Amino acid sequence: MEPIMTQLFLLAVLAQNGGLLLTEYNAVGSQKWLDNDGVAACEGPGGSGCSDGSDKFFARRMGNGGDWVEFVVTEDHVDLRGWTVQWAELGEDDADGTDVWYGNGEVPQGQFTFADAEVWSDLRIGTILTITDQGTDTGGLDTDLSYDPCSGDYWINANIYDSELFVAESNIATPVPDLLDVGNDDWMAQILDASGAVTAGLVGEGAPGYGGGGVNSREACRLEESPTNSSGIFSLYDDTDNSTFSVVNNWSDLFGCRVYADLEVLQAGLREEYGCACTPLALNEYNAVDEDAWLGGGDASGVDDDGDGVVDRVPSDTNFGRTLGNGGDWMEFVVLQDGVDLRGWTLHWSQDAPGEITYDAFGQPVARPRQSGVITFGDAAELVDLDAGTLLTLTEWTTAEGGLDTTLTADWINLNTFDTSVISGTTRLLDGVEVPGHISGEWSVSNREFMVEIRDCFDAVVFTAAGEGSDRYAQGAVGSNDVCRLREDPSQNTTRSSAYDDADTSTFGGPNIWDTCGDGVFLTQDVSGIVAGDCENSTKSCESGNPLDLDGDGMVGFSDVLMVLANWGCAGNCPEDVDFDGTVGFSDVLLLLASWG
Repeated sequence: MEPIMTQLFLLAVLAQNGGLLLTEYNAVGSQKWLDNDGVAACEGPGGSGCSDGSDKFFARRMGNGGDWVEFVVTEDHVDLRGWTVQWAELGEDDADGTDVWYGNGEVPQGQFTFADAEVWSDLRIGTILTITDQGTDTGGLDTDLSYDPCSGDYWINANIYDSELFVAESNIATPVPDLLDVGNDDWMAQILDASGAVTAGLVGEGAPGYGGGGVNSREACRLEESPTNSSGIFSLYDDTDNSTFSVVNNWSDLFGCRVYADLEVLQAGLREEYGCACTPLALNEYNAVDEDAWLGGGDASGVDDDGDGVVDRVPSDTNFGRTLGNGGDWMEFVVLQDGVDLRGWTLHWSQDAPGEITYDAFGQPVARPRQSGVITFGDAAELVDLDAGTLLTLTEWTTAEGGLDTTLTADWINLNTFDTSVISGTTRLLDGVEVPGHISGEWSVSNREFMVEIRDCFDAVVFTAAGEGSDRYAQGAVGSNDVCRLREDPSQNTTRSSAYDDADTSTFGGPNIWDTCGDGVFLTQDVSGIVAGDCENSTKSCESGNPLDLDGDGMVGFSDVLMVLANWGCAGNCPEDVDFDGTVGFSDVLLLLASWG
């Protein structure tokens, strides 16, 4: 019985992970495209039009970002220094005969060890770690170790060729060493800790316990469950034609409903520990319906889904009903703290300019011009002392045009951006250059990677840019017949990584509504009792003086910098934390210097 018990114990250990779990890898070939048909005409740079399959981060590009793997940290304070990821591709034959670890040098294989770098010494639970082999200039991504829970950024990326971060080797027979080779021919990987013990057993298409579908060279492979420290060799990994590099995985359940992995359980408490400022105002919804289109598609009568000439559904907005353009350009926000004073605050929006996406000779998308602008709130008394739960909408179209004029009520405030009594002005730029003929009051919102950032009257960011254009956006693609809305109750912890999603119905001026899929149940957002966050209250008024003038002498200067230096490293509700990132440090000095005098 002892050998059997030993084997059962080993299986129980390998069924878990030691704090680092593989969640996704890219199997798309270098000359292929995500979700394309497997025909020659759909390969190479000319294959861009064969499908619209895309990755949440890389969008649509040949090679889908190159060879990359994605992990989630499932335990807190993990020290990865000396840990090793070993990989092999059992169905390939491009090895040079060297046996790196697998036991057979004819099998393509390799491994990389996390170097003795400070960044690996203390990874926090819920961190998404991606590792790429291509740099940004060749369609992948360079190393980016930024990490900021206060703005909803729980992701770091490291390039395998960064020798300060990895010691890597492989037996791939190419003219240039291929330190990370990820493919679709029974690829698999396991993780060893610094002592050489296996902490996470083999997973991936080539692993003994793989139960998913065959992975082809136009797909990725992903974990289809919310990652925990119990996930491992018995978890379901499956092929997918829509990848989600750097954000949570999603998949369809047995009812065809879209399911998203939950990392909030792992990340809970980090904002409090980092001393993050509470979110005072957050994006709640925006209209991406084209001015000559209908919400949900179709025509004025509704949508004929099956083409039989009978209207199957009539998508509408709770305020505008079913109208062409769905009310025009509008955004909705929710106040998350009592006493918010919006006078002098600004909304910084941006989106891609109209036009078709084009590709270069290497199958990489050519960056489109970027539209942007700023909407500045005026000094109206109605913008002072707003209560938590108040809905704030901004419209460009007037009531006569099919939108809404300025309307001030207790629980809902609408501001028309041409109303100079509440909006002091708007700007509009194209690639940073002012658009000729712009009229103050004009602005724009669309389905072209739109996002909006909120800054207070001191120009401090209080809500990092959210929307489909944010690199933390993880849910459905927003079409030109859709809106984008927050699909959860707002709280003082709402950030750009919260559950923003596309929808073909909208609720301008009211709480968001969504269905739970599969059971016909609709949920209504609760904005009446905003949940207190694990954060520090950040409500400030312009009337209270400039928070950058720390010593109160009426000017930002040398003495203010000295105060920051004297309280360097302070975490929590520190007056010297003028950028509200939770810690007094270098970025606070930079903000003071930018406002010098």
